[in-house]
Amino acid sequence: MRHTKVHQASSVVMLLGFALLGCFSEEPEDGVGPNGNNGNGDVVVVNMQPDLTFQPVHVQVRAGQTIRWVNTSNFDHTSTADPAKSLDPEANVRLPSGAATWDSGSITPGGSFEHTFQVTGDYTYFCIPHESQVMVGTITVVE
Repeated sequence: MRHTKVHQASSVVMLLGFALLGCFSEEPEDGVGPNGNNGNGDVVVVNMQPDLTFQPVHVQVRAGQTIRWVNTSNFDHTSTADPAKSLDPEANVRLPSGAATWDSGSITPGGSFEHTFQVTGDYTYFCIPHESQVMVGTITVVE
């Protein structure tokens, strides 16, 4: 009987702790905090998932911030915003005027690639090997 009460009390304490952690987060509901969507200074992380998606599929960063794509799957992926490399550049590539194209090259499982965004506006990018499976993401860069 005593063991059960101790176990119940520790469970309640753990639940309260998790609830309080959420209350003190600086991250707003849209997932983009003062330092990007992951709280690591000027680096925002986008995971390349095994289900052939970018997560989050849309991120918002400030001009000068960096996005790091991390391959968390067992497949090679790319982060590419180059109309010359796209099967459907009208749908899968968008760059603001003055923004340079990019292509990470093949990112193996566990690997990563970073790109720093200086030009404000809306971007659409894709994964070369999985473009036909609609592995496409979007970025908004604000001042």
